[in-house]
Formats: sequence, structure tokens, C-alpha cells
Amino acid sequence: AIYTKKETEKAIETSEKAIRNYKDDINYLKSNEITDSDDFKIELNNIQYEERMKAGEALIKIIKDVNASNFNNEEKIGQYKGFTLSVLRFKTVLGIEYRMLIKRNSYCSIELLEFNSLGNIIKIANTIKNLPKRYEKEKNYNKKLKEDLIGINNILSNQVWSKNEELSKLYIKSNELEMKLNLEQTTNKGKEENKTNKDIEYEII
Repeated sequence: AIYTKKETEKAIETSEKAIRNYKDDINYLKSNEITDSDDFKIELNNIQYEERMKAGEALIKIIKDVNASNFNNEEKIGQYKGFTLSVLRFKTVLGIEYRMLIKRNSYCSIELLEFNSLGNIIKIANTIKNLPKRYEKEKNYNKKLKEDLIGINNILSNQVWSKNEELSKLYIKSNELEMKLNLEQTTNKGKEENKTNKDIEYEII
């Protein structure tokens, strides 16, 4: 996508906030020694599950039971490793789809599939596991945005310089024309004076 200067500055601001949030959550996981061990625990609708398959089956039942009229509004359904889990239900041309919103300071979204109970649980775990990768990716994106902003500023600066140069050329050309016009007027005036003087001399003679 091509952004204007204002849009790029706004994107940089948003990106830097995302970087801070990712870093905070990564530090939270490290400080609390939360790792990807086999000690699995997830809370769904106030019930704690310690088996991935049972948790996956419960998750599918939950997303199917989400208020049928509640479209495009997230519903909190539980938590995993200190991250809030919410479900978003929405309509598409292909039917009804579900997304899991995984939030603490950072914000991630994954697609949930009605027929993949274990896969959904693995997706949730991998999303949190991959926060460092998301953090690095966001930093690279932020770097590119800043490079783009430098390019935009250079273009705008060159446009101003070109405009000023064009105005300078027009000013010089205008002065040259004015000088040429003044010279022609002076020359014509001199010719008229010479003619008048000759006429006067002739009359005197």
C-alpha cells in the first residue's frame, strides 16, 4: 500500500505501540516462567481443562453456542496463560465464520474451525509461543515505514526545491524581458529625439 505522509506517520505510531505491547507480553511470559511445557491448562466458560482434546471439543461447542444474533461483537469465553480469549462471530459470503481474539497488552487474531477441535487449541498455543516472532516482524515493518517516511519527505522536499527553482527561472526570465523591453523603449526614444532634432535643424536652415 502507498501511504501519504500523514498516513505513514500514523502507521508508525500504531506500529510502535504494537512493539511496546509485544515486548511487555514477552517479558510477562518470561518473568512468570510461562513456557510451552506439557503442563497444559486452559479456562473456557469458567471451566478449567487440562487435556487438549477435551478443551478443543469444549471450544467448538462454545463457539457454536455463541449468541446467534451477536455478529461482529466479541464475547469473552476464557483465558490461557494470562491472555484473555474472546470469540468473534461474523457472516461472510461463504457462511458464518469464527475468530479467536487473544489479548493481553498485545492483540492477535486466529481463525477457528468448527471441525478441528485439537487444531484450534494448537493454534492458540502457537500464537502465544510465536509472540517473539511477531515482535521481530513488527519491528521490521516499523523500520520500513520509517524508511518510507524519509523517502516521502525527500520527494516533498525535492518538489518544493523544483518549484522554487522554476519560480527563480521565471523571475530571471521576467527580468530579462523587462530589461529588453526597457532597452527597446530607450532605443526608440533615442531615434525619435534624433529625428526631431534633424527636423528642427532643417527648419532653421
